[in-house]
Amino acid sequence: MLHSPLLARDPQLRISGGMSPVWQEMFGVGKGDAGSIIFFMLSAVGILMVLVGRWQERYGTRTMIIIGIIGCSLSVIVAGLATSLTWIYAWAFLTGMFSSFVYLPVLTVVQRWYPQKRGLVSGIVSLVFGMSAAVMGPVFCHMLKITGYTPMIVIVAVLSLLTGLTALYIAKSTDDLPDFSALKSKSPSGIKVKPRDESTTVKWLPPRP
Repeated sequence: MLHSPLLARDPQLRISGGMSPVWQEMFGVGKGDAGSIIFFMLSAVGILMVLVGRWQERYGTRTMIIIGIIGCSLSVIVAGLATSLTWIYAWAFLTGMFSSFVYLPVLTVVQRWYPQKRGLVSGIVSLVFGMSAAVMGPVFCHMLKITGYTPMIVIVAVLSLLTGLTALYIAKSTDDLPDFSALKSKSPSGIKVKPRDESTTVKWLPPRP
């Protein structure tokens, strides 16, 4: 459940690896040019991550995730209409940009769901994101052989949109989450800390002359 929104944007990211040989053949380019696809994708992620962090505080995590899911789904159209590798670079940049609208808000949500285990849940989200590559990569290669290039692009776009919108109810806005203010009175180990009683505190006074 923690990573469902991430799966919505993952198909596009996995295409970049599985489709690289296909694009090399389609556009007559080498491995170096095709390898730059990842560069454009990751560059967009790095540029937008800081801005998304500010925007989600203003507009909410769910709004950011909706923008990311719709943007990732629509950006696949660019890859479907590509007539040169430049179009694929544009698709990669758009995918990386809109991926930032999903990844960072999801991390924020799970950390606020589990404030005592923020490191653990963040690690789980990242782990599942990486593991999905091993699952979806071969699936897309098989789809490409069966359906062909353009039908596969359409299927990926539809799956991204449906999966992401369906998973939105899991990624609740932080405004709807329970109040964790009571956790402030707990130690990191989860043991309640009794408030300090000033009336029973021994006050050391300087000795009388």
